[in-house]
Amino acid sequence: MYDIGSATTEVADKYILSLIVSPSLLVIYFFVRKISSATTIILEPFYASKFKDLASILDRPLSSSDLSRPLVTGYLVAAISCVLSLMAIKVLSFISLFQVEIIPSIVMSNIGIFSTCLFIDASIAANRWGRHISLLNGQPGSLLIVRWLCFIIFVLVVMKLPAPSETISLTVGFLLYAFLEFVYVVSRTCTFK
Repeated sequence: MYDIGSATTEVADKYILSLIVSPSLLVIYFFVRKISSATTIILEPFYASKFKDLASILDRPLSSSDLSRPLVTGYLVAAISCVLSLMAIKVLSFISLFQVEIIPSIVMSNIGIFSTCLFIDASIAANRWGRHISLLNGQPGSLLIVRWLCFIIFVLVVMKLPAPSETISLTVGFLLYAFLEFVYVVSRTCTFK
């Protein structure tokens, strides 16, 4: 269920944003989403391993630290992944391959918004622990609904927020998406049955 929500929002966000934000902001957003997939690639096996460990001991009561430790570790890994990605981008920005920029100049000229959105997207990747908590709790459909609601709120904020720039609207919408999903994941972790 989580994968359905994740896949639909990943396709829909790019399509909808292409209709409401400038092409330069869209390039930055696309680049963020591609670079931050590295965080997901790192976290997925870690979360799957922790899920397997917890699923094997469901016959005893799980402590809140059993459930929250993977999420905290996931956020730490996400932050480290962002810092390493930003360092790599800085180095790669000086390299051109066959007279083609490896890192788009629009990203480098907007490194502040890029970095901010990269950290936000990494936190969304860290929220993937919610998928495993929902499965352990026997409620996989709840995360799908939450993911779609967060996405709808994200789009509405980007479209309707009376901000001085679309960059601020996008950042606030994206941050709200990550925060609402985080609240859901933490509440599910703390209220595990």
